[in-house]
Amino acid sequence: MLRRPIKTSSKKNAKARKHAEDAREVDEGAYLLHSKGSGEVLHSEVEFSAEYALDQDSITDGYEVNNSMGWFNCECFLSLLLVGVLVALPFNLHNTKDLLQSRETYLFQAAEMIKVGACDDAVMLYERALVVQENAFIHNQLADALSKCGRTNDALDHYLSGIRLEETHRRKVPSLVSMGDLYQKIGEYALAVKSFDTVILILGDSKDQKQSELGEIYIKLAKAATGMGNYEQALDAYLSASKLVTSDALISEVNYRMGHCAAILGRTDTAVIALKKAAAKAPPSQKALYLYELAYAYFESGDYDRGNDGLSRVFAMQSMYPEDRYAKAAFHDHVFPQLHRAPSQYVSTLFDVHAHRSMFYAKYGAKSFADFQQLHGLLFDKIVPATIKSILQRKLGVSDGDHWLDIADFGSGEGSAIAPFRPLANYIFGVDLSSAAVDIARRVSGLYDELQVGDFVQATESLNENSFDVVLAMNSLQYFGDLRQVFESSYQILRVGGVFCFNIDTLESPDTSFTLKFTGRWAHTPRYIKQVAADLRFEIYQHQVVSDFQHVGQSNAEGGYLVPFDQPQTVYSDVFFLRKLQDDV
Repeated sequence: MLRRPIKTSSKKNAKARKHAEDAREVDEGAYLLHSKGSGEVLHSEVEFSAEYALDQDSITDGYEVNNSMGWFNCECFLSLLLVGVLVALPFNLHNTKDLLQSRETYLFQAAEMIKVGACDDAVMLYERALVVQENAFIHNQLADALSKCGRTNDALDHYLSGIRLEETHRRKVPSLVSMGDLYQKIGEYALAVKSFDTVILILGDSKDQKQSELGEIYIKLAKAATGMGNYEQALDAYLSASKLVTSDALISEVNYRMGHCAAILGRTDTAVIALKKAAAKAPPSQKALYLYELAYAYFESGDYDRGNDGLSRVFAMQSMYPEDRYAKAAFHDHVFPQLHRAPSQYVSTLFDVHAHRSMFYAKYGAKSFADFQQLHGLLFDKIVPATIKSILQRKLGVSDGDHWLDIADFGSGEGSAIAPFRPLANYIFGVDLSSAAVDIARRVSGLYDELQVGDFVQATESLNENSFDVVLAMNSLQYFGDLRQVFESSYQILRVGGVFCFNIDTLESPDTSFTLKFTGRWAHTPRYIKQVAADLRFEIYQHQVVSDFQHVGQSNAEGGYLVPFDQPQTVYSDVFFLRKLQDDV
C-alpha cells in the first residue's frame, strides 16, 4: 500500500518563510532580532543553533501529521499562561465588576477623583486604564495625576512614554510643554529650557500653527531662562513673544518682564521702551505698578525729570492696593498707620527683582545694580554681616570651623549675607518673602539647612521655643515700623543666653520713634530700640554704629522729588546685639 508523502501545512510554510525574512544574519550562527520595548527598538544578538535553523528542503507539499500529545502540552501551557496573566492584573479578581470596566470608565472615574483632590485614587484608575489599552493620552493623564501627588520622577517617566507613543512631532507638543512646566516647578531650569526650545522648533515648522500659542511658549522659555540666570536668552525670548501675543494683558506682561531683563543687563534705554509699552497696555490692577517701575527705569538711566514726572502720575492715581499706597506714603506722608510695616507684596516684588540683579552682578558686575541699590536704600550690605560676625566671634568665643551655633536668619535673601556665618554654624534656618531669592539661595548658595518662603514673624510660630543660639536680621527690620512683634518672636525661639543681632537705619529725632523714608524703608531711633528691648527683658549685649554713602536723596521742595547728590552723603546704621536672659517674656 502506497503512502502519501508527508506534507507541511501552508500556514507552517508561511510562518517559516516569515521567520527567515525577519532574521538578519550578523555573523556565522548569530542573528539580530528586533522587539519593541517602551516605544524604542531594542536590539539583541542571540545564538541561532543549527538545530533550529530553517531547512528549506524540509518544506514540502505533504500533509502535516498531528501530534495529539503536542496539542495537549500546548493547551496546558496556554492555560497556565492565562492564569499567570490574570493573577498579575493590578486589581482584585474577586470583584468581577473590575474585569468588565472599559478604558473610558476608568478615565471618567479618574477625572472625577482629580476634581475632588483624590489624586492617589486617580493614579490607580489611570494605571488600570493603561492595562486595558496603552496609549499616549492615558500616559499624559497619569503623568498629570502623579505630578499633583508630588511624584515628580514617575510623572516625568510617563510623559516620556507618552511622547514615544505619539506618531507625529506635533502631537508630542502637549507632553513636552507639561514636562517643561514640571521641570520649572522643581527648579530644573536648564531641562525646562530644553523642553520649551524643542516645542518652539516643532511649532515653528508647523503650517497650521497659531501665533498666540507659540507666543505663550516663548513666555515659558523666557521664565525658565530667567530662573537659570540666562537673562540674555530670556530677553530674546520675551522679544519674540512680544511679536506674537495679541491680548493686551499678555502684551503688557511680556513688555514688563522684558523691561526687567533689560535693566538687569544694564540696557536702561531698552528697559524704558519696554516698560512704556507695558504701562500703555496694563490692566487697571497693574497700571500703577508698571508706571512706578517705568519711573525708576528713568531714574536708573539718569533722567530724573521724567522719573519724577512718572512718580507724580502714579501718586495722582487712586489705588485700592496697599503696595501702591505704601509707595506713595513713603514719598509724602512718611507713615503707614494701617500696618506700620511694608505690605508683603511690596517686599516680595522688590526683592524678587533684587535677587536676580544680585545674581547677575555677582557674575558679571553691573553699574545698574549699584544705581538700583541707591534708589531703594539697599545699603550696608557688606559691612553689617562682617561687623556682626566679628562681634559674635569675640563675644561668644567661637571661631571658623567650630560649627556649633544654631542660627535663624530673618530676611535671608539670596544667601550672600549668610556666607560668613556658615563656618560658625551647626544649623542655619532661613526665611524670606521673596520666592526668587529663596530659589536662588537653594540652588546657588547651598548655605542653608532649611529655607522657607514667608513672613518671618509667622514662620517663628512653627519653630520650637528655645531652639536657636543666634537670630539674625541683617538689613531686614527696615521694612517694619513697629518692631515689638519681631522682638517677641525672636525672644521666643532663642535659648537662654542666645543673641538677637540686627541693624536699623538710624533716625535722629526727639519727637518720633520711627518714620518711613522715600526708599520704602523705616528708620528708627536708638532710643526706641533700647526701650522695646527693656520691655521684653533683653539685655543690650553690644551696640555699634556703622556707616555707608548715599548718592540719591529726596528734596525738601514741594513734591519731594528725587535728586542725585553732588557729593555722596554719609548715612548711619546702628547694629544691636540683644541677649536673652530668661525664658519668660
